[in-house]
Amino acid sequence: MVSRYISLTIYLFIVFIHFIYIGAILFDNADSYYLIAAIVSMVLLMTIFHYKVPLKHNADLYEDFYLILFVVLGAFAAKYIQVIANFNSVLAVSLIGLLSSYIPNLNKQNNSLKDIPPAIYCGAFIAMSNDVVAFNWVFICIASAVSGILLIVSKSVFKGVGGKLGTIAFAGVVCTSFLFLLIYN
Repeated sequence: MVSRYISLTIYLFIVFIHFIYIGAILFDNADSYYLIAAIVSMVLLMTIFHYKVPLKHNADLYEDFYLILFVVLGAFAAKYIQVIANFNSVLAVSLIGLLSSYIPNLNKQNNSLKDIPPAIYCGAFIAMSNDVVAFNWVFICIASAVSGILLIVSKSVFKGVGGKLGTIAFAGVVCTSFLFLLIYN
């Protein structure tokens, strides 16, 4: 019963993050009527989608905490490739995603290995943040840990829906930015 409430809370949090993101786009581009019409249409479709999709919950919530480590690993690896190899963020994340997709082939009987590539890829999305936002390795580590926790508790929410990993990474960066804003200001 508790995990159902956690899933519902994460579901509502992700919906909230979606609407904040869309609101920020509207606020920045208030003079473009075509963009406003497109975004309002997307909001309506998202609202219908969120209403129609059944909310599932995962009873085995606490067994996947090892995934936090892989989210952090994915973020550090992608950022390291950006800094050391001087790759742009899209190429670094693509490389990390490609390499991590081969992990389940190491042992095909182990079902836990199938959860590792999405966790690494989610962490790599954090490394795509602008250097003004993700200004040091501590920020990336904390944002990755927050995203890892969100990934675990939302594992059964939006199952099979595109954009989940990027949204989780975005939510982790937003939460960490807010935390740093509260601490340093």
